[in-house]
Amino acid sequence: SVHTARDVHAIAERGAANLVNIKLAKTGGLAAALDAARAARAAGLGVIFGSMMEAHVGVGATAQLAAAFAPDSVHDLDAA
Repeated sequence: SVHTARDVHAIAERGAANLVNIKLAKTGGLAAALDAARAARAAGLGVIFGSMMEAHVGVGATAQLAAAFAPDSVHDLDAA
């Protein structure tokens, strides 16, 4: 998983992965997670969204972002 859009760029430059896992708790919120997701898409990387120890509110927010940004991907939203 990544913390910032800068992390996404580093992964893409190194060819270290073909997708990134974006977690709201690691990125710091919806805006930063969306920035990272956009950076991944621009770099040709796949995107999945995950959760860690969030309560149902955090998982719900992540689910909304996942549905809007990558509706055809399988996401990791099992924290609740």
